[in-house]
Amino acid sequence: MLSPDTDFIEKLMGGIVGFDVQIDRLEGKWKLSQNHPAERREKVIRGLLVAGSHESSQVASLMTEIKE
Repeated sequence: MLSPDTDFIEKLMGGIVGFDVQIDRLEGKWKLSQNHPAERREKVIRGLLVAGSHESSQVASLMTEIKE
């Protein structure tokens, strides 16, 4: 295994800077397979329901609402 070149690493370290970013807003988008064929959406919904977790059931419910 090669050992890192210390001079090279130190040179790289000089280029690392920290900064703060103020976030004023967040934007999101729901992507629940709306652009897929109905057969694929149904298969995903069934898979989510079989998974059995609370979260997967919630996503399946959202997907069902969107298709109606």
